[in-house]
Amino acid sequence: MSAALLASAACNALDRIISVPLSPPIATISMNAQSSGGGFVTAPIALFYRAVDNSQVIFTSVGTPDDMCHVRSVNNSGLVNIVDTLPTAASPVSAGAFATMQLSGHSDTLLAPGPQSVAYHAAASVPFVPGDMATFTIPGSSSGFPSATVSLMTAEAFTMDTVRFAPSGQDVPLNWTPASAPGSVLNFTINYVVGPTTSQIYCQFVDDGHASLPAALFATFPNVNPGALIGFDAIRMRTALVQLPGSGAVVNVISVFEFPTPRSP
Repeated sequence: MSAALLASAACNALDRIISVPLSPPIATISMNAQSSGGGFVTAPIALFYRAVDNSQVIFTSVGTPDDMCHVRSVNNSGLVNIVDTLPTAASPVSAGAFATMQLSGHSDTLLAPGPQSVAYHAAASVPFVPGDMATFTIPGSSSGFPSATVSLMTAEAFTMDTVRFAPSGQDVPLNWTPASAPGSVLNFTINYVVGPTTSQIYCQFVDDGHASLPAALFATFPNVNPGALIGFDAIRMRTALVQLPGSGAVVNVISVFEFPTPRSP
């Protein structure tokens, strides 16, 4: 079975693949925004591992947005879930006793995994301003992941206009707050039910604040109507995919801001 590192529902944004008997050390650090009070918090998670047994590792990366949509079936409610998953054929490695993060004037520690965990994580959510720079420092281990420092501009907050369905045969317009700087994509999903099947229209757009869902997508499912909709979800994503010189180790940092934005527990 291939070992796929899928950091978000935006898993079509792929630009590099590694397939070797034993991969170099790999780190994936994911952070998503949650609303809390009048602001936002995040709880970064870092995974350090090597892929083994000729596993294929797929890195989620902004790359070049394809500015296209397609239809796919989903096996659950269809709602977007932002989760990092450790590949099946993988061996965890140490990156030291902890990693650190600098973000929005705060310094926080991502503690090493305990007996019941495989991820480095903060003890609590960290308040931050979406769009600020995040810098992760990995002390490293001589027998595991090497020392490294990687920075990333976090995904900015945004809102999206109400999705209104045009008359039959017309595209559905989408409008949102555009990105403040290059380097992000906007991933959009709309989920609906036709009979016993839950389906999803998945799109990835240039993050310039406007796009449309082609009418042809809905023509494929003539029974689709607003009453069949489960909901929609939009995700701004920024990534930093870096291969370290010398060791060949790979660091992939993924920051997302989701609308509607989930609330912090």
